[in-house]
Amino acid sequence: MKYFLSDTSKKKSKKTTPSTKHTVPKADSAKDAAQAQLQQTRINIERRKVAAEESRILAERHSLEAKKRQVEDKIRLVKCKMTEAEKAAFEKLVGRAF
Repeated sequence: MKYFLSDTSKKKSKKTTPSTKHTVPKADSAKDAAQAQLQQTRINIERRKVAAEESRILAERHSLEAKKRQVEDKIRLVKCKMTEAEKAAFEKLVGRAF
């Protein structure tokens, strides 16, 4: 029984040193900490601005693609009603065949 108690006490007293690989250097003063926090806040604000701009551009792109499809559909409907001479003139005007 004594052996068991002494064995566990050795295990408890054994301490491991923390890895310094992922530690962040601590600020020397409160001023440094406040400046670091301010810098991080600025970075986060800039990230949000960029994300909002990307979202706006993506939404505009989808809107323009939908409008393009609508116009192409209307052109196809009109071309169905055209004669061959009108189709040739239209393709010459547009510069490509539909």
